[in-house]
Amino acid sequence: MSLPQIIGWSAAFFCLLFSAQVANAFARRNPRLFTVMALLACNWALLLAFYGAAPGTNRSLIVAAIGGFLLIYVGGLLLLEAQNRKDREHANEILPWQIIGLYLLLLIATPSVPRVAGRDLSGINSAQMELVVLMLMDLAGMASIIFGSMKLFGWRTSLPTALCLVIYAALEVAYIPHIWPDPSHPTMPAHYAYSFAGIKVAFVIFFGIAVAYDAMSDRDRAEGPWHWLMLLMRWRNAIAQRQASLE
Repeated sequence: MSLPQIIGWSAAFFCLLFSAQVANAFARRNPRLFTVMALLACNWALLLAFYGAAPGTNRSLIVAAIGGFLLIYVGGLLLLEAQNRKDREHANEILPWQIIGLYLLLLIATPSVPRVAGRDLSGINSAQMELVVLMLMDLAGMASIIFGSMKLFGWRTSLPTALCLVIYAALEVAYIPHIWPDPSHPTMPAHYAYSFAGIKVAFVIFFGIAVAYDAMSDRDRAEGPWHWLMLLMRWRNAIAQRQASLE
């Protein structure tokens, strides 16, 4: 593996661990936010297979597109949690965005549509169609998270997350011309690999902090950042013993 590939894989692996850790440390008492972080961790797990493949290996982009679908439902759960807090009467109703997300699965099926006599009637091959689907699903997923975060956490808390996702989306769009000729055998320039890695880590940290702060108890929230770090590192027993010794 080249250095850019190692950096990309390592960033996705960090994002997976951080997402899972936030879910376990802070969101156990909130099923929706726990599932939000679990789906996000699953998204990073899908990307690990993509980054871990040997250079020049034939890689289907549909697996990564499924990650976009997961992001759509991350945003949907944020919206559902916001609705639950503001309108208890309709707290358990499915939102239109969640229904739309299901129909977007048809996009993932598009590249598998049989072609007449092996010809690409659309003028693009199946790998390019997968790239188009991946981009559409990713953009929809990012928009869903931004909208859901704004609704649940407020615009000030969500602004860093939104900025990271806007930058990430811009990078993805700018990267398309580099892989369009042969998307199934992508070669990522080093500066793109480092940029994607950095923005992934920044996004998951800002978003994870927003989820953790919202999900934690009032007592934990009052303890401050050092206490939160202890919880994130799963040092609950040490904290409990220390508090017991002081009482």
